[in-house]
Amino acid sequence: MRMKGTWPGLVTLRSGWAKAVARPWNEAGPDVALRLERGSAEFLVECVEHLCGLGAGLVLSPPVDPSSRQVWVDAGFADHLALDLYSRSILEPVAAPEWLISVGTTDEWDRATTIDDAAFEGPWRMGRVGLEEARDATPRAVTLVAREGETVIGFVIVGCAVATAYLQRLAVDPAHTRKGVGRDLVRAAVGWAAGQGAVRIVLNTQPDNRSAAALYRSEGFDVAAGALTVLARAC
Repeated sequence: MRMKGTWPGLVTLRSGWAKAVARPWNEAGPDVALRLERGSAEFLVECVEHLCGLGAGLVLSPPVDPSSRQVWVDAGFADHLALDLYSRSILEPVAAPEWLISVGTTDEWDRATTIDDAAFEGPWRMGRVGLEEARDATPRAVTLVAREGETVIGFVIVGCAVATAYLQRLAVDPAHTRKGVGRDLVRAAVGWAAGQGAVRIVLNTQPDNRSAAALYRSEGFDVAAGALTVLARAC
């Protein structure tokens, strides 16, 4: 097993042809996110053993659909978190945002992490490294922010690969919820994706997040077939 990078941080794990990427799940504890790029269940087991040696608690998969879960099950992972998948056609019109939405800067990543920590609880937080990985997950991506004066009060990370866009993360400062900030960030994300030539945009969210579900449905998203699952294996 070869590891490139510095832990705790984003690291690449390799064994021959097989490759995976790992990072802390968030800054709240020892859990680790593991993303398989190529390789077998046996390679995943090697990765888990290596990460456990680094002090991992749980090792968690990305959200996977039913067609991608077997390799994780074969490596001893079990269902841990459920997510609903939403999809929207970008060919349908979207209303213009009312808040001023602009491209975020590198200097605003600390603020985005603070907002994410405040907007989500426990295992749903991504942390700074997780947010940066979400930004880098697609060939083209942007972080859009809403500001009140000079202060960032919400952000959305959206990326595009071929004709599909991915709303990777949406978070609003709890002090500024119910003001239309999240709605306008969604609209701005859809508008950006349309400009990239995407024909649909997808996202996932936890099933019990009723306010998020209501927002996405009101903005033209429908629940897609095939829920996603995060699987986990304990050290």
